Amino acid sequence: MILDTDQLPLKATVIDPTHLILSRPISAGTGQVVYVAFFHPVAEQNENNQWQAASRQTLAKAYGENEPDYRVEMVKESNVDYHV
Repeated sequence: MILDTDQLPLKATVIDPTHLILSRPISAGTGQVVYVAFFHPVAEQNENNQWQAASRQTLAKAYGENEPDYRVEMVKESNVDYHV
């Protein structure tokens, strides 16, 4: 099996359990076998939520429980490119 990594993801609508309507033509000839991978929006959202939770946990580890808040007056040199 040769994977075409240049191919962009393709959206398809399920017509019935064995038929799909593709959002655009594919470069496969009649009778040629293609492999289809499914990405369910709910599973994709669950994975996204897991990554966000892991990011929050890792960020929380960077700061101590009693980490002080930093006031503007404490800044010695401000970043001129940062706009609030």
